[in-house]
Amino acid sequence: MMTSGPTHRGVALARVVLLGLALVACADPSPGLPDASRPGADDAAADAPPGADAAVDAAVDAAVDAAADAAVDAQIAACTAPMADCDLDGVTCETATDTSSLHCGACGHSCGVLACGSSLCVPDQIGNGGAWRAEVAAGLLYIIRINAFPISNSVLTRTDLATTTSTSVTLDAVPGGLAVDATHVYYAVTTSVPTVVHRVVRRAHGAALTTPPELVFTAPVRPERLAIRDGVLYWIGDTPSVAYRRPFTAATSDPGTPLVSAEPAGQQLIDLAVTSTHVFWIKLVGDLREIREVPITGGAATTVVTGPIDSSVAKLDATSAALYWADARGTSGGGGVYRYVPGAAPVRVVTSSTLIGSVHVPEGASVMYLGEPLFAQQRVFRAPALGGAITLLAPHGANADFAGSDAQYLYTVEHPLNGGGVFRVAR
Repeated sequence: MMTSGPTHRGVALARVVLLGLALVACADPSPGLPDASRPGADDAAADAPPGADAAVDAAVDAAVDAAADAAVDAQIAACTAPMADCDLDGVTCETATDTSSLHCGACGHSCGVLACGSSLCVPDQIGNGGAWRAEVAAGLLYIIRINAFPISNSVLTRTDLATTTSTSVTLDAVPGGLAVDATHVYYAVTTSVPTVVHRVVRRAHGAALTTPPELVFTAPVRPERLAIRDGVLYWIGDTPSVAYRRPFTAATSDPGTPLVSAEPAGQQLIDLAVTSTHVFWIKLVGDLREIREVPITGGAATTVVTGPIDSSVAKLDATSAALYWADARGTSGGGGVYRYVPGAAPVRVVTSSTLIGSVHVPEGASVMYLGEPLFAQQRVFRAPALGGAITLLAPHGANADFAGSDAQYLYTVEHPLNGGGVFRVAR
């Protein structure tokens, strides 16, 4: 039996000693004498405050509990890593936190159904092939895959995350954006027979993929990115590059309201994120990337930040209140993860020398990111959303992106031409 520091016997002895002292303190000062014969008995009884006996009992109980807690704390502190006293019995360092899936890396950190190795939850591959677009909602993972560049065909795959079983349908179209809400998946497609038509369609989560999708609207250009916030669909187009806002109640012939006039020709818009007040996208301008913003009610677009095209502002994500993005320039170049609230200056919440390729911010207190000195072998990290200590969550493969998350897992996909996989990572 492995023991270190105070044992259960030591805890019990501490309780006995303290209880004995308490009994001595509370003992009758004049044993064997009638109460009336004790000097000052009546005066002492009169002077004793109400509840004095209860106060003494409470003090004794508190002292005993404190001694027991201190003994257990000392036992836990005395365990030699990776062993730990996760059952808090104060007797043994019984848990190997380098391999325990229930206590991986620390007591209480569960990997769920995943294995634990070297004190990290090991990502589980739940699918094959890279992703063009990917989203998670309602216990389902949706992925659009492409055949090659230039794109001429695509496949939509839906994976039940509880069972990891997948079904697919060929779209026979060039794909655009993908978005999900609690009830539907939405995606953009462009068909060219008999004429070129750009559409956004949707399917209910419970509908078979073999059934025809429902038309949401036709668009003047292919919607390259879709996003949903507060029951409204936002999208950015191909050429000309325009950001749109469209209520779901609009007619199928209505693509929505342009939020800003078209950006200059040749300036491609990539990525899209929406808070409760603003719409953001990345614009390629020559050798630079710019994050642009516009209020959700429309107006003049302004630049949030500008950086080199090959290494900065690699990925956007947003909560209802703030925009986050990854900057891959390393510590000396301003690399890390940034948080931006419209009207304030951007704040770097993660300073990192790694090359950060993707960022994901569930509505909550943490920001997740994929980073590594070389993209060939990434790792998954977690940090407080407002900045703080960084936690390594798991190793990962090459050139990956976040698809989304649920309460227990993150879901990642690898680049569409890498022939990689789909993974889940414990949060």
